[in-house]
Amino acid sequence: MYSRYEVILPEIPSDWQTVLGKPVWQVEWIDAKGNWQRIDAEESRIFSLEIYNTGINPVIAYPYWPGRNIYPGFFSPAGALFPLDIRKDTVNLDWHGGADAQFYRFLSSFSGGGNRSPEQFDWQRFRSLLRKKIDDPEINANPWNIDWEKAAEKVINSGFRESYIVPRKYSDISVTIPEEGLWISPSPFIQGHYWETGAKTVLKATESVSRYVSAKGMIVYTDKTWAYFPRE
Repeated sequence: MYSRYEVILPEIPSDWQTVLGKPVWQVEWIDAKGNWQRIDAEESRIFSLEIYNTGINPVIAYPYWPGRNIYPGFFSPAGALFPLDIRKDTVNLDWHGGADAQFYRFLSSFSGGGNRSPEQFDWQRFRSLLRKKIDDPEINANPWNIDWEKAAEKVINSGFRESYIVPRKYSDISVTIPEEGLWISPSPFIQGHYWETGAKTVLKATESVSRYVSAKGMIVYTDKTWAYFPRE
């Protein structure tokens, strides 16, 4: 059975607004057949969706800037879990909820519909355990410090354990700033930095691709290397 809910997107961080302007939002959710549906929300931060109201369902919204070659998945999403985050007939998407919804998506991709699928997952316990992690400064400051994809794979293989909620292991990589300006992280929990041309800065990196973005271009880096892609 479907019910219609008003969905409210979050405000983007002011640094994102300064560097990139207003985003387009790619909003995704699951329909009654278990298929992911997708729409773009371009103008209004408030719109409505019909959500299948049986079990836990995610709503996830990726901000992106197609005119600047920044596509869905480059920046961290906002999100919510239905019905845990419903207030009357309203779903407020927020940045912490984006981590939950992305974790749901990873669980879904690894489970293949098995008995450890996200529909069977104890989300109340998960959120309770996640709240206990607030004494970990790395997780409290930025939930994207957790490798949610790797955690989801472990959950599907062996069940959920609190020990899976651990910060990523980072390495330092030295980067020479190619263009002066305000540089922003794809995580809404990390404040932007104003760097001068030629400045040396050390970034926290993993084997996965990370980014910093300015109005003039993008730094793409891993723990092994980095490159600069100027805006055309």
